Amino acid sequence: LERLLLPLLDGTRDRAALVAAAAELARAGKVAVQQDGRPVTDADALREALAPAVEKALGTLAAAGVV
Repeated sequence: LERLLLPLLDGTRDRAALVAAAAELARAGKVAVQQDGRPVTDADALREALAPAVEKALGTLAAAGVV
């Protein structure tokens, strides 16, 4: 997820926009999102499931000195 988010970190998106972008990546098949062993496909459920993952990815990138 970090690799896919990195090009989006140009200062024009807030966290909500990054979560929405991650959901779009999931719908495009670039990120797999599962809950209880089943794929998540609903837009709202994707955003809800991806929000903590985006936060973690941002933390990882910040700790690495990338952002």
